[in-house]
Amino acid sequence: MMRLWLSLIVGVILSSMGMAGGPADKSKTQWIGKCVMPRESAKVWMGGHETTQSLPLSLDVMAEDGDWLFISGGRIKKSDVVAADEAVSYYQSLLKANPKNSWAMAMLAWHYVSEDELDQARILLDKALQLDHKNVDAWLARGTLYGLEEEYESAIKQFDEAIRICPDSAHALYVRGLYRSESGDEEGALADYCAAINVCPEYSYAYTGRGAVYDESEKWKEALADFYKSLSLDPYDNVALVRRARIRATCPDATYRDSKLAIVDAEKACELSKYQDWKDLEVLAAAYAEAGRFADAVKTQTKVVELTQGGRRFLMRLQLTRYQQNKPYKFPPTEEQP
Repeated sequence: MMRLWLSLIVGVILSSMGMAGGPADKSKTQWIGKCVMPRESAKVWMGGHETTQSLPLSLDVMAEDGDWLFISGGRIKKSDVVAADEAVSYYQSLLKANPKNSWAMAMLAWHYVSEDELDQARILLDKALQLDHKNVDAWLARGTLYGLEEEYESAIKQFDEAIRICPDSAHALYVRGLYRSESGDEEGALADYCAAINVCPEYSYAYTGRGAVYDESEKWKEALADFYKSLSLDPYDNVALVRRARIRATCPDATYRDSKLAIVDAEKACELSKYQDWKDLEVLAAAYAEAGRFADAVKTQTKVVELTQGGRRFLMRLQLTRYQQNKPYKFPPTEEQP
């Protein structure tokens, strides 16, 4: 589950196109798929106003229009970003000009965290926090580093410190919620997501996180409400798309199933992941099966099997067998299923 959530942790948490106060009907609303990183003193817009929320590592560009880049959750001026492949040299140039620039150290460390170069990141983060113990970005990066090493208790302590320094950081609250959920503290995670929403009602990923907690608790009405809200703020949120599609396609309570809408969500998620993510494809296959399109379900699930291995591949083959028998899939699994 952690790798699934990592894209949320290191992705920016802002709104897109119309939700960001930009010209929605004039924007080039295609998926661009490139990453950028913030320049020093970059300003981000969310919900039609400038936000003081701290910027995470990478900003995934969804569309662009004139001077603006639309990113997952908001918009930022092109002049306020640097291409991801130029980020290292940019942050190093800042450090050359000012060796005590702790923000540049933290951002360079974020880059190393994303590349799994954790030893280099650790050295930079230690130095950044020695220079500025209130560097929230550094605490967040160090928490993510511990999380990648599956040291969840240590990770949460780093986020505790970030929140102590900046209690109104919706991003810090959100990320701590992710790791609390990962460590099994669903109640604590729910509290963090609610707090993040109170701080920043336009913060789409907090709704996604809270919806996931409700989903795991089989509170499907509440989960769907949060996924609807999240996607109204950020139509490109893959996790919310897949979660909403799964409920609509496989929920054991027929009240919440809607195969047509499930297919719409799942196909969009697969388009965003270029039909290469087995999790997205698995849900799309389930949606096709719920709609009675078993040939499409078999074709899609066959690709899922090809993209998985080990015990997961075995389970995916069981689902494939079910579709070959013209049977839809419901979650949680029942004794009737193969």
